[in-house]
Amino acid sequence: MPEPNEAACAMARVFVDALRKEAASPDPSWCLDEAELDALALGRRDASPMPRLAADVVAAAVMLGRAFAPAGPPAADDGFPVLLVRVSSPDWVEPMRCVVGPCLLGLGWRVRDGEGGRGAWNDRSRREVVVFARDGASREHRPDRGNETVGAAVVAGVPLIGVASDPARTLPRDFLRAVDREVLVAPLDAEVLSLVIEAVTGEVAPLAALGDCVSVRAAADLRLGIRPGHGASEALERLGRSRQRERQRTANAPRLEDTLGLGAARDWGLGLAVCLRNVIGTRRVGRSKPMRGGSTVCAASLPGGLADARHPPPGPHNHASGSLR
Repeated sequence: MPEPNEAACAMARVFVDALRKEAASPDPSWCLDEAELDALALGRRDASPMPRLAADVVAAAVMLGRAFAPAGPPAADDGFPVLLVRVSSPDWVEPMRCVVGPCLLGLGWRVRDGEGGRGAWNDRSRREVVVFARDGASREHRPDRGNETVGAAVVAGVPLIGVASDPARTLPRDFLRAVDREVLVAPLDAEVLSLVIEAVTGEVAPLAALGDCVSVRAAADLRLGIRPGHGASEALERLGRSRQRERQRTANAPRLEDTLGLGAARDWGLGLAVCLRNVIGTRRVGRSKPMRGGSTVCAASLPGGLADARHPPPGPHNHASGSLR
C-alpha cells in the first residue's frame, strides 16, 4: 500500500472542514435532498459538534482536495477562473456538485444551477457562483443547451464551474470554449476511502484494513455503506458485503458462449473476446509494445472486419446481453 500523500491529505481535510461549516450554517448554499436536510436539521437541534454528511459527498470533497493539492485552489475573488471539474464517472457528478461551491469559494456564496436559465447579476453584493453539473441523464445535457447563461455569467464576472465526466458531450459548448482551468479528479482509492471513513464515522480505518473495499467505486455504495453515527468497522463490513454481492452477481451472469438467440451479436462478441485474450496474452509474455497493427489486427479478425468492430451488430432487442468472462 503506497504511503499517504501528506499535502493531498491536508488539502482534503481543509475541504471536508469547509463542507462541515457550510452544512452547519443556518442557510446552506448547496442544494440538498430532503433526507439530508432532515439529518442536518436534527444535528443542529441536538447541538451535534459534527453535522451528519453523506459519505459520497464527503468523498467528493476529499477527491477534489487531492486534485487541487499540487497547485492549490483558485482564489475566491473577481479573478476566479472558468473552471472545469472532470470526474471519473457520471455517478460522481451530483456529489461533486454539492461540494464545489463550499470547498472552492467558502461560506456566504449562493450556488445557482446553470440549468435555471439566464440570470440578472446587477447586484454584485450577492455572491453567487453558477454551476453546470451534467451527468448525461437528461435530454437537456447537450452542448447546445445553456450557452446563453454561460455568456451572461462571463460578462457579469460571476464565477462559473462545470462538473462532468464527459464534458464534450454534456456541457454547454460555450462553457468549454471559455474554460480557463481544468482539474481532473482521480477515482476513489484507499487513501480517499480511509479519509472518508474517518470524516463520517469519527474513527480511523487503517489503510491495511481496507482490503477489498478499495475496489468500491460507486458513489451510492459509499453513501449506503459508510453511515454517520456508526463505527469504521461497521463501514468496512458493509462495503465488504457490497463487493461480495457484486462478485456474486458477476459469477451468476450467463456466459456468452451459453446464450442463444443473439445471432451475429453473439459471434461478434465471441470473436472480440478471443482477440482481447490474444492481445493480453502477448503483452504478458514480455512484449512491452502492442502487436504490430494494434487494434486493426484485432478488428480485422472479427466477423465483418473493421466496420463491425466499430459498430457491433444488434441482437434481437438491439443490444447484446450477457457477459464476457
